[in-house]
Amino acid sequence: MNRMTYYFAGALAAFLAAEAAPAYAATGAACQLAAKGNGVKHVVYLQFDNVHLRRDNPNVPSDLEQMPNLLHFLEQQGTLLTNHQTPLISHTSVDILTSLTGVYGEKMGIPIGNTILYFNGSSSNFTSSFAYWTDNLGTTSVPQMVDQRGKIHPAPWVPFTRAGCDVGAFSIANIEFENTTSDIDIVFGPTSPEHNENQANHALAVADFEGIALQCAKGSPLCGGSAHAAPDLLRDEPGGYNGYQALFGNKYLAPALNKSSSIVINDLDGIPISSGANGTGNPGFPGFSPSPSQMLGYLAAMLEAGVPVVYGYIEDAHDNHSLPSDPDGTFGPGEAGYVAQLKKYDTAFGKFFARLAADGQPAQALQPGRHEVVDMSGEDGEQPGQVGAIPVAGHVRLAEPDQAGGAAAAEELPRPVQDHDRGGRAPRAEQPAVRQPDAQRQPGHRGVEQGARHGRAYGRARRHGDIGPPVRV
Repeated sequence: MNRMTYYFAGALAAFLAAEAAPAYAATGAACQLAAKGNGVKHVVYLQFDNVHLRRDNPNVPSDLEQMPNLLHFLEQQGTLLTNHQTPLISHTSVDILTSLTGVYGEKMGIPIGNTILYFNGSSSNFTSSFAYWTDNLGTTSVPQMVDQRGKIHPAPWVPFTRAGCDVGAFSIANIEFENTTSDIDIVFGPTSPEHNENQANHALAVADFEGIALQCAKGSPLCGGSAHAAPDLLRDEPGGYNGYQALFGNKYLAPALNKSSSIVINDLDGIPISSGANGTGNPGFPGFSPSPSQMLGYLAAMLEAGVPVVYGYIEDAHDNHSLPSDPDGTFGPGEAGYVAQLKKYDTAFGKFFARLAADGQPAQALQPGRHEVVDMSGEDGEQPGQVGAIPVAGHVRLAEPDQAGGAAAAEELPRPVQDHDRGGRAPRAEQPAVRQPDAQRQPGHRGVEQGARHGRAYGRARRHGDIGPPVRV
């Protein structure tokens, strides 16, 4: 028997409420995020993947406990909500898109992930469920993000851009390019310079165009000041969506943020974000498993350039990102490598919050609690690694969801408690273990789903799915 452990993932919507500071550009001056006088100036949406809120082992601090900078932020300035339901079948793409749209997969086109089996009229085919919002499903003319009208599901950035707010995205699902083939062609065209760059130098095109985007409000100086702004074509958007533009990829967005010709954006440690390790390779997108320092560093650069709404995704914490050749590939509770990775997460959050504070933007957070994968963390009888050196941060008491469907009251933070609810308890029977194929996952890439987009086939292997709630932002 394998041990089953609950995971926490998250859509951390951090509402940054403060008076405008000189460190921030004035490009978002026309942005109206909420009613007058409530002080909300920015929205930061952080998507977590396999980050554990509760303890898997009662003797090992949870992931959140090992990130005290984030934990204390939630305790002191946050509200934690846990009454959310699970999309099934669940995997990374389904979870993220459920969070972004607020509806389950059958209503927004991605009912299963991270690959989709479809019929093109003559045969069955697989394609990735990661694709730009307006892309078609594989070789068909059907929108990938198809809703119950048979049209492209309404995009999550539209309410913000209509309110005069630019929206930046880094590695979040389907808001920016997920590939350099169909995504580039549907926006720029199959004879465009961007298409030709991908044909000539695929690695450069990945760094230049994947994973990073800015959807602009009308009159945005960031899009208006760039010769590379492309029409943001949402042909099925209710009420119409004409006259809007976007900057796709680091190649076009970084110069707008830097107000220069430079395409270099640094992470929180001052290292250029690039396709290679430690600033090597091509400047730009580092892949779809960005480190916390990279993701938070790019979001900080967007915020400082006047982008009031930003979305970002952080690599999962439990995979071995330091030794990708590790045959196991994942960590169990308390392993030294796991502890070291979580320390890097904690350091990055500390630097991010300090940077926002230095820019004059103190933050408050609304954290929708969320359960992800029921993961197999090891065979019975395995012993966890050394945990004695792990500092134990204050615990967070959670409100339990009412399984009968009634609402459970969320408990506001801060109020650290001495016990950890449900610590070490076995998962409930109604929380299923869902396994999805992900045999060829490569560091920095969503392996199977990216491969499927390019027509490669993989055998089935043991891999966890992930479970998350519908969340409106």
